Amino acid sequence: MAAEKKQSGRVGLCTLGGTTLLQSELELLDDGAWLNDNIISFYFEYLVRDVVAGGDGDGDGDGDGLPVVFLPPATVFLMTAVPDPSMLAPSFEPLGLGKAKQIVIAVNDKTSLTDHIGGSHWSLLVYSAEDRTYRHYDSAGGCNAAAAADIAAVVDFFVTYNADPPVSNEASFVADRNTPQQRNGYDCGVYLLHFAHCIAAGEPVTARPDRLVAMRLHVRSVIDAIAAEQRE
Repeated sequence: MAAEKKQSGRVGLCTLGGTTLLQSELELLDDGAWLNDNIISFYFEYLVRDVVAGGDGDGDGDGDGLPVVFLPPATVFLMTAVPDPSMLAPSFEPLGLGKAKQIVIAVNDKTSLTDHIGGSHWSLLVYSAEDRTYRHYDSAGGCNAAAAADIAAVVDFFVTYNADPPVSNEASFVADRNTPQQRNGYDCGVYLLHFAHCIAAGEPVTARPDRLVAMRLHVRSVIDAIAAEQRE
């Protein structure tokens, strides 16, 4: 029994990029559980490493311009938590938001700075530099529309900050009306990850409904594979 617990702990603890996943968080991948920000951040790291740019790990696409940039929940919350985003602008310049072709943004409706746990819904926001559009993919209709619009305005500040050449045209905000809809109150994070995977792979979010159905198992298999890599 002790050996089994030790082995389980090794499988459940792994690190990718700046995100460390804990054994206890694997339970969030069980059906009926609500995904937390750490699971989402970990999967974003996986998409950058193994899906964007054919899995070369640098996220640089085909070399024409800069990458798809992923903004995990903690980064987005930090961006929106300060009253004056210019205070943080120098810190976020290394992300290269102003040069990115696309920015994939985790959206949560949490607003409290003091509550450790907060928010009731996940959705995905994707910025396209080509047409200066923030497109919102919400699996619960327009539940996160207000939060997404607020986040888009803040992210766009960082996109245009010290841009060279300067960005003169206004960005637009669009709610994607073809977004697949969840049928329960707990799968919003699963849908977010599916949408992000589609964007990373250059697919429409309506693609691969088979993957959406099995998304929890897919994420678990990704974690198990990465944990196995790190045990070798």
